[in-house]
Formats: sequence, C-alpha cells, structure tokens
Amino acid sequence: MKLNEEELTIIPATPQYAKDHMDIYRNAEGYLDQFLDIDKDIKRYTFKNHNDWIQSYKREKEDHPTFFIKYWKKVVGLIMFREAYFMGGVQAVYFVHKKSASKGITSIALEQLVEVAFLTHKFLHVELHIDVLNVASQKVAEKLGFEVIDSYDAPKMGKKGSGHFEIWAKSNPHGPAFWRQIPREDWMRNHEWEVGQRHTFFKRKKKPKKLATI
Repeated sequence: MKLNEEELTIIPATPQYAKDHMDIYRNAEGYLDQFLDIDKDIKRYTFKNHNDWIQSYKREKEDHPTFFIKYWKKVVGLIMFREAYFMGGVQAVYFVHKKSASKGITSIALEQLVEVAFLTHKFLHVELHIDVLNVASQKVAEKLGFEVIDSYDAPKMGKKGSGHFEIWAKSNPHGPAFWRQIPREDWMRNHEWEVGQRHTFFKRKKKPKKLATI
C-alpha cells in the first residue's frame, strides 16, 4: 500500500498512546531485537509499565525530547533526541513498528525532526549511531544526506549486532542565526574536531607523524 503522507504526523510523546507504545514493543521479536537490546520479558510489561516508561521520557533534558510517529491515528514509531558523541550536536534514536517498516515512514519523520533539531534547538549537527550490519538504517541515513564521520566499538546490541558502530552525521546548514554557541573552553575539550570548522563540515585532526627511530 502506498504511503499517505497526509496521514503521517509527529507528536510529543504522551501517555495517551501507552497502548500503541506497548504494541510496538510486543512485536519486537524478529525485528527490533535484531539491533536493539530488548528486555526478554517485554511482553509481560503492563499498560501501566508503558505509561510510566513514557513518563520517564519527560525527565530528559528539555532539548532532548521524545516524539511519536503517528500514522492513521495510531502511533507506529518513536524518535528520541539523546546525547551526542561530538559536542554541540544531538543523537537521534529511532524505530518503527514491525508492520510499518519499509514504507518510507521513518525517512519522512526523521527528516522533519532533523529540521526541528536545527531550527528549534539550534544543534550544530545530528548524529545517527548505526551498527555496520544494520543495512536498513544505513539506507535511511544515506537518503537523508548523512555521512560517516567516525566509528567505535561497543558491546553488541541485539541478536545480529556486530558491536562496531559508525557515526553518521549531518551539519546544520541554516547559518549563524541557527547555530548553537559553545564556550571556547568547552569546545577545546572536544579535541576530535578541528576548531573553526565546526559549523560546516566534519573533519578529524590528522594524527601526528611518528618520529624516526635510529
């Protein structure tokens, strides 16, 4: 069935949709659990558990909200703003219901919330941390103009996770009026970036040349 974009909306996460939230996680087996650590007892979580879970999203920083993706009056996915690896940015974590995968819903919703990150919260960039084996998420990142800027190893997540993640990022293109300012003393601690180039593109410092040995 062709996606009807007019029926796709993005709303703040509220307990009103705890039942839909529960449905997403109860259908995690064979899908979300491939690259996410899902509690083995997730199907035992009650409506109240999911209500409390949604309430916990409110305890994040004001500029790290959680949004629900709503399609045809039903919540089918989540997008969360969380701490980024590089200073001045935000990490977007997202997933959709198993039945809503591969329909373009994730790409459209994420594209809209990237603009929220840039225009409303003035983040310098948005990051996606994607397991190198997660081809579906890589395709979403490529489609929206993200580029790989770094990688790291971490504990494996999910049944198919490799434990090797790439950081995909997209810079804020909207100019100084929409760039978050960072005190110089804080910026200098962010030694992985090249100072002075933070707003327009990502660039790692060159490794120092090894001294010749005799």
